[in-house]
Amino acid sequence: METKHTKGEWTLCQKSGTNDLCRIKDSSGGIIADCFWLGEGRSQLEAEANARLFYAAPDLLEALQSALPYLHKETRIKAEQAIKKATE
Repeated sequence: METKHTKGEWTLCQKSGTNDLCRIKDSSGGIIADCFWLGEGRSQLEAEANARLFYAAPDLLEALQSALPYLHKETRIKAEQAIKKATE
């Protein structure tokens, strides 16, 4: 399966100030995603949790793809649906 998301190591960093956010960057420092908690109706804890989930997404996708052959039918179907959701 071809990878369409940003390849390489991602980093998670936090920035404080007037635009408080958690930022996910690629290996060259490019911004992949920002998770704000001010002015967006989210708490800081929720924004940080969202950022951690984004940050872990490539590793979770790879692990799930690797596990597919070992999963029971119902679990495999759910895993395949999640992979499809992430890749299409």
